[in-house]
Amino acid sequence: MHLVVYAAVHVMFLLLYGVTDVLSEGPFRDETANQVTRVWTMVLAVDTVISWSYTIFPKKQSPRKNQRF
Repeated sequence: MHLVVYAAVHVMFLLLYGVTDVLSEGPFRDETANQVTRVWTMVLAVDTVISWSYTIFPKKQSPRKNQRF
């Protein structure tokens, strides 16, 4: 879900501000949009790494006492 919202907002930025010719300044012509993109990309990257870590290394279930079947 986070990736869908991220993509939708960046399409909106693209339509509102356009793309710069120089990528070292950021992808958009507006500095605020570029700053939002930098921060949000970092948050998305950290969130993705954490989510994948739960998939790759799932938490082991502890044995339960008095378990009924």
